[in-house]
Amino acid sequence: MKYLSTILFITLLFFCFNSFASEEHVCTNGDAMRVISVAYQDGQNQMPCEVNYDKGEGVQTLWSAKSEIGYCESKAREFIEKHESWGWSCENNQQAVNIDDLVTELF
Repeated sequence: MKYLSTILFITLLFFCFNSFASEEHVCTNGDAMRVISVAYQDGQNQMPCEVNYDKGEGVQTLWSAKSEIGYCESKAREFIEKHESWGWSCENNQQAVNIDDLVTELF
């Protein structure tokens, strides 16, 4: 069992460090939901970045940047404000994983 937990932990770390870090906003209007997120390839840096939009039919990349810091955040903020002007309610849904808590749970 400890061997399996170790493999799971290493796999989770791999995905944490090799996947996108992201800032996510969930917008709702009645039963409809939209997700607007800024994704970073490297959790330590703001470049490169993408603004992704999910209407429940798959994720679309609306904007991306490789060198202009703040570009994706600005575009996402504008898009969120546009949704709110259309009657949507948007909230930050940032999820952080505490590695110490994860290790404690696994071992």
